[in-house]
Amino acid sequence: MMTVAEKGWDKVSKNNLDDIPTLGEALEKTGYGKYSYCVIIAAGLNVLASIFTTLLLSYVIPATDCDLNLSVGEKGLLSTMMFTGMFTAGVIIPCYVLVGENIRQSNRPVSILITGAIGNLCTAILPALAIFLIPLTFKWDVFGYFTFSSWRVVILLASVPPSVGALSLSMVKESPKYLLSKGFKQEALDVIKHIYSVNTGRPTSEFPIQKSIRLDPGEIDASEDENRSFKRVWTQTVLLFQKPLLKFTVNSCFIQAGLVGACNIIFLWLPQLVKQMMNYASDHPMYGVTLCEVAQLKIPLEVELNSTNFTEYHQYDLIDNTTCVVDLPVDTYYVSLAMGVSQFIVFMIIGGLAQVVESKKLLTSLTFLCAVLCFGMTLATNMWITIVCMVGQAVVLAASLPLCIGILIEFFPTTVK
Repeated sequence: MMTVAEKGWDKVSKNNLDDIPTLGEALEKTGYGKYSYCVIIAAGLNVLASIFTTLLLSYVIPATDCDLNLSVGEKGLLSTMMFTGMFTAGVIIPCYVLVGENIRQSNRPVSILITGAIGNLCTAILPALAIFLIPLTFKWDVFGYFTFSSWRVVILLASVPPSVGALSLSMVKESPKYLLSKGFKQEALDVIKHIYSVNTGRPTSEFPIQKSIRLDPGEIDASEDENRSFKRVWTQTVLLFQKPLLKFTVNSCFIQAGLVGACNIIFLWLPQLVKQMMNYASDHPMYGVTLCEVAQLKIPLEVELNSTNFTEYHQYDLIDNTTCVVDLPVDTYYVSLAMGVSQFIVFMIIGGLAQVVESKKLLTSLTFLCAVLCFGMTLATNMWITIVCMVGQAVVLAASLPLCIGILIEFFPTTVK
């Protein structure tokens, strides 16, 4: 059986190791072109699929009142369950890692931001689908088992982004860093040459490095004995919780938890809160209350039942031949659509700023802006000012996440990234 060392890799003495170009140096020579764009699109589509499925139920659940008759607690449980996937099988961070391992350092920050922009297009696509599909009134009985209605179409369409995302990954070769860490050094070099060829349009024979490359200093070589490799991974993981890295680990967890938590909470509850504010404004033209005061009023989404308004806080049974009409929060869908379009624009603006402004200063400015918008959202007594502040905060938070990920990686030495 062929060993790793026999797979086309030049044997080099330890004294000459420093003469071998590192992976980072090799990536810098691959340029920035078609293959880079392919990686960004593939990663962006998978980020889009992840966010799409996470936010899906916040748009669908209001339309299920007549079919499922869910309680408030059941609706909340269903909405939050979608977020558990990020802790067990999330693809967002691996997609950003994929971009980082296939694109040279000089173009990496803006590439990660573009990946995030593509992924967050779902915040415009999803409300657009909700606007055009959910209000449709068709109902098809499926063999007496369940009723196929408009909201089920939206759920069915939710399978498209993950499918397209999975297919898009077939256009991308395995990460050269992964191959190199596993000892497949010739294969890693071949991938680097392929990236160079696709990016520049030149043959692989013109790539400046033809013989060998090596991992960047301090990276883990997983081609070693399995027990030894696991021991090294464990040892380097423990380093994260010891001085001097402990403060960076705590800061990283705190920053990520704050940004992700705040962003997801706003996206999850935005449709419900906007609907409550609009319901209150229709009954109180002068408005004059804060967001917290409106939320405490517990104004429910209404379900019309033969001209008699029942709320989701009442238990009710539908008698035969009774038509149930759901009062959909369509107005909030338009707000979400505007937020999605604005978010894409903000991503592009931040991507441009990242080229001329230091990333840490830019992130600090964005989080400070979020704090100002949070105060405005909480204290404003005008409905539209409250909505604008809420939408603005969600947009800026979402655009800050990819920028934050790129910064946090630089907090740590290569050995523990």
